[in-house]
Amino acid sequence: MRLQSKILLTLLPAVMLSLLAIGGISYHLITDHAKSVLEAQRDHLFANTIQDFTDFLEKAEATTTAFSRMKLLRHYLANAEERGHRDQSAVVRRFQAIQDDHPQYYEIRLFREDGTEDIRVVSRDIDNRTQNEKEMPYFERLLQNSESVTRVLFRNPDNHEWAILIAQQILSKGTSMDTLNDSTATRAFLALTIDLDILQKLSNRSRLGKKGFLYFVDGTGEVLVKPSGGPVLPDLVNPQTVLRADPERPSFVRVEGEYRVSGQHLWDDIYGVAVVPAVEFSDLAMEVIRVQIFIAVMLLVAAALWFHSYIERRFLVPVRHLASLTQAIGRGDLETRVDVHSDGEIGELAASIREMSENLKLSQQREKKLAYFDELTGLPNRFSLRQQLDKLIRKSERNGQQFATMFIDLDDFKNINDALGHDFGDLLLQEAADRIRTNLRAGDVITRDSSDNDAAQSMLARLGGDEFTVLLTSIHGAHDASRAAKRILGALAKPFQLQNHQVYVGASIGISIFPGDGVSAEQLLKNADVAMYEAKKSGKNNFQYFTPL
Repeated sequence: MRLQSKILLTLLPAVMLSLLAIGGISYHLITDHAKSVLEAQRDHLFANTIQDFTDFLEKAEATTTAFSRMKLLRHYLANAEERGHRDQSAVVRRFQAIQDDHPQYYEIRLFREDGTEDIRVVSRDIDNRTQNEKEMPYFERLLQNSESVTRVLFRNPDNHEWAILIAQQILSKGTSMDTLNDSTATRAFLALTIDLDILQKLSNRSRLGKKGFLYFVDGTGEVLVKPSGGPVLPDLVNPQTVLRADPERPSFVRVEGEYRVSGQHLWDDIYGVAVVPAVEFSDLAMEVIRVQIFIAVMLLVAAALWFHSYIERRFLVPVRHLASLTQAIGRGDLETRVDVHSDGEIGELAASIREMSENLKLSQQREKKLAYFDELTGLPNRFSLRQQLDKLIRKSERNGQQFATMFIDLDDFKNINDALGHDFGDLLLQEAADRIRTNLRAGDVITRDSSDNDAAQSMLARLGGDEFTVLLTSIHGAHDASRAAKRILGALAKPFQLQNHQVYVGASIGISIFPGDGVSAEQLLKNADVAMYEAKKSGKNNFQYFTPL
């Protein structure tokens, strides 16, 4: 046997073992990476879901409180001895108008402290099976709650469907309604029954990996909401068993062999359950292994054709380098340079690994951008806004400075979006974002690819839909915010040319000032949102400062 053949036969097993070792290490590293990616997506999904649902509940609670303060309703309750059918009809018509504006509030009721139902208005064909609320499990909770507003998940006995009840306690004594500390005052409750459509929307739009999905269940594991057209939820154990000891960092738990699930408490007795097919954790690694096997075969065939004098220079040295490079990439070191320049299969392997390294780097950059920036407008998203707002609050507290939070909602956007379609709606949102950015001073706002340092800066962000938020730093008073708001209103009032369509929109702007209108991100955003709705009530296309009730 020729010397070259003996050397090749001696080296081939070593080469095979090296490639198998690389494949095994890569398999575990890439599997761990896939798990980390899915866990990061899950954490982001849960955080956004909790935030969106909390915002929905807070908005519904604020709406209920506002409804309970209507003069018509207060007059109706305060004149129990004198009111007639005409007074009740006026309240009913007002409730029906509210349902026209808010179809998710499909049942509005007014009942007494003893559970007697005074007024009930429903927008759906639902029989009234319980005319005395005292028999309902949640009624005792209403009476014992020290807060004025009660929020609870319950199964509506009239249609046997799960719903959210938000009840506002109203105290009255004679013609006076200002009796919160009077123990002799009578109580009534204004209750809104809200369907779980918000959870359905969150479930439909939530995806994990390629085939993962999000369910909502109650504490017993009964499915409340599943994705439209989604598969049947596996027979899960109680959601508490898929929460680790630390509920802030849930982990994936294998269920029935083919799924992994992770639960997160959402609110009251509602849990979000992320379900991911188990194969998603290993598919990526297996794909890489198949590529490596193919490359290994090619390398072995090439090695059999080379003379001994070329093996060390053309095969063993490049393979060792590529092995260490693959391990470095598997550990997440994507800055390692691929310094292998060779012809043939080794060169192709080096090019593939170089391309893989660049693709992984681009993938990480895209993941970061998707996590922090709105894909349509390129503006920071809600998550970025919250981070920047927290920084700005800390900086302003240290320096004794003021800043303004502006909540901008485009007027009549839904009509244009419905009439022309989502593509034109997206063009309108992009143009509106550009106009807002253009009409803010360069020092007032950051938009794309902001630096990730600790210095709090101003920001223009898109919260979703047709809602934008502007943070104005280091203002000297409310007049600074009003000048910026006027510039924005003027810019948005001009016509928009969307291809062959010319459309007009305006904007309603709500403004809250730190620290007078709030000292936390939640307070400032909520109060700016309330002020924005006041601007809409005032005829739209204007701005309003937050005014405490």
